[in-house]
Amino acid sequence: MLAFAACEGRTIETPATTVNATCPALPEQNDDALLACLETISEMTTAAQDEESLVACLGDLEAALDLCEEAPAPVTVDVITCQANSAVVASATDCPRVNLVCAPGTTPFSSPDTGEFRCDEQHLTIDIGNGTPQGDLVLPGTGVADVAHFRVTNLGTAPAPLTGVKLENVAQQPLESVYVVDVIRNGVGTYGVCTGRIDLNDGNGCLRPLTAVTVGTNESVDVVVRVETPAAGTWPNNDRYVQMRLVSGERSAYGNWFLLANSRLTVSKASGSPSGGAVPGLIEVAQMNWAANARGDIFGQRMTFEVEATDNAGSGWIDGLMNPAKWQVFDRDDSSEMLDTNAGWSFQSTVDGLVIASLDFYQNGSLVVEQGNTRMFVVKTDTTGAGANDTFRLTLVDVQWTDGHVWSDGFYVNNLPVEFGRIDF
Repeated sequence: MLAFAACEGRTIETPATTVNATCPALPEQNDDALLACLETISEMTTAAQDEESLVACLGDLEAALDLCEEAPAPVTVDVITCQANSAVVASATDCPRVNLVCAPGTTPFSSPDTGEFRCDEQHLTIDIGNGTPQGDLVLPGTGVADVAHFRVTNLGTAPAPLTGVKLENVAQQPLESVYVVDVIRNGVGTYGVCTGRIDLNDGNGCLRPLTAVTVGTNESVDVVVRVETPAAGTWPNNDRYVQMRLVSGERSAYGNWFLLANSRLTVSKASGSPSGGAVPGLIEVAQMNWAANARGDIFGQRMTFEVEATDNAGSGWIDGLMNPAKWQVFDRDDSSEMLDTNAGWSFQSTVDGLVIASLDFYQNGSLVVEQGNTRMFVVKTDTTGAGANDTFRLTLVDVQWTDGHVWSDGFYVNNLPVEFGRIDF
């Protein structure tokens, strides 16, 4: 510590050294009493580095010590001012209550520490829940199918009701089917079966159970949405697609896309599909089964193949595959009737050397598989020009189809993609 006393013009002395400096002049009325204690002693002398090494301008170290007293520590007093009437009180509990009318989406909140009253946002976060189902095709007569799992968490400062939370189907509005909404708290469903239409934005039907649920502070609940499939027959004519969304203010989460179909297509490689050695020319390169679900017919509209081939001699025979005349598709049970036409084929090449071959059936009518039946189709390709050690492989990568109720692609076809055997020349 460095001590200054009222000794203008005197030499500053310490027990260890003498420094030539001038003490500042102080008001006369403080000459005998005022002593300033500074923390920057190192700026004046390197010999004084602790509290007991003082510079005594009066030449009397003991007198300087007597005069230099530490200032008392400041005392902090917490003062609570009531929001309601601006009164200063010792405890927030002494403040009068305030009845707040809060806007929708906010919750009245009072602080037990400060006496503050305010309208807090609910701070509800909405996410996809654990175990949310992957998008799929839902058939009639399969019971109750899960179509979405959501998790709602309250990060606010007060319990938050789900009054403002909306459940809607963004894929299609409205739907006629019956849906089940269950709110699960701590693994237990607290609100049971709700029979209501999927048009939940109007505040009716399955929105009602949500209005009765309150989520506690730092608590999470799961909102599970299920669809009741028709026990018999088909889906209502207007019900085709489902993608559920749970909304709270500007926050929302989306479930996966579901197809409400009356039938399903399954494709597979037939047991007799060729592989191994072959002689270049018009040869079978694939045999495949198309099976329709027992509930309805399937109408194939387009199928797409990926062609992987090698041309070791560089003859260019692969480029020749992009010619509709090189391809044939027919039913195994009736090879006399071609199912493709030259106009139905289209081709493109990829940067990695693959050929994409697509066949539309529109020109020759849809490829029909009746309900509960299986048809086997054969693909032939003219591989003329392939040389020794060249190879050819076909993969069915996509099928566009309809059951007369919905239209879809290979995402909802069982077993895609189907890779057929490699042909070696």
